Amino acid sequence: MSSKVMEQLKRRTEEAQLRLTELEDIKSELEPIIVEDNKALPQKNKKGMTSRQMVDSLETAITHQEQLGLFDTFPLSKTNTCPTLLARSGIFPAMSVNAQRKYLDADNAWVFKSPFGEGRRFGSNLTVFDKCVLHALYRLREKRLRGEHGNLPIKVSKIFKAEHDGKIDVDIVICTITQIIDEFGKNNGGKNYRDILASLKRIAACRIEMTVNKHDRYLGKCERGKTFQLIDIEWAAYDTQGIVFIQFSPLVTQWLEHEFTYLDWSVHMSLGRNEAALALHEFLSSQKKHYTINMLKLASSIGIKGSNKVIKQKLLSGCKRLKDVGWLEDYEFIGTGRKVPIQLITMR
Repeated sequence: MSSKVMEQLKRRTEEAQLRLTELEDIKSELEPIIVEDNKALPQKNKKGMTSRQMVDSLETAITHQEQLGLFDTFPLSKTNTCPTLLARSGIFPAMSVNAQRKYLDADNAWVFKSPFGEGRRFGSNLTVFDKCVLHALYRLREKRLRGEHGNLPIKVSKIFKAEHDGKIDVDIVICTITQIIDEFGKNNGGKNYRDILASLKRIAACRIEMTVNKHDRYLGKCERGKTFQLIDIEWAAYDTQGIVFIQFSPLVTQWLEHEFTYLDWSVHMSLGRNEAALALHEFLSSQKKHYTINMLKLASSIGIKGSNKVIKQKLLSGCKRLKDVGWLEDYEFIGTGRKVPIQLITMR
């Protein structure tokens, strides 16, 4: 072998080793930005950083990763939108955690059914309050990232189909827990702080198995026969402060872009703790202004279970509350539930 060929091989070997070193450096940038044990985050008692400073630090890290070419970022405007499919599915039922337990199946999963789709929810029992926390996160989105599955801050499963360029979109939120509380218009007291943090953990632990009537429209970006999470979340929480990094599922990002419903957040917050009213407000927001639906189908869609009498009482309470705040113009239940199914007519 000539000395010239040997020199070329040596140079290529050195170039390959350099690329491997660069690749390892990039991979190190992809480690989760926030971890539960807080090792990746500056501790306040060590660095003296406030929650706001920690958020700024994470946003700087995202910018640095973009500069490395791992993904592109696009700004998002604050909107009052939510995924239409989730507005019409009883994944977050209008029932207490304790009331849900007796309806879990053999796998301890919550089974939800509606005219629009059905499936099972695995993980912690979720309530309408958790749904409101998720809505607050929708409102706090500021950036959309576009990159390959393994190059995003939290790696995305290959069950989500990439576009033709091999990239996929995810929305992210970097915020303090106080910012989430502010969306509810509440004070930053210890109980509110703990409730929000606990809710975030429940939502993150939730996994969904779903089939829908229009698969290509809603789940076309996901391989069939798979479960998925609504969000990936990592956090650093202290006694009185905390920050979270949330990365939405590519499916949820797709829904928020193409299959969304406008939800008047001020009206939603005015409903207080009336679970039926909150669930009805979201569901009916996704329908036309004058709408009629079978009462039992409606109850199934928003996660209310029980006898016809119990279901009707809860829906009456919710409708009354929506009329009291001026969102519903009027409503009426027709039918006896015997020969003629009970239907709810709403006008807004």
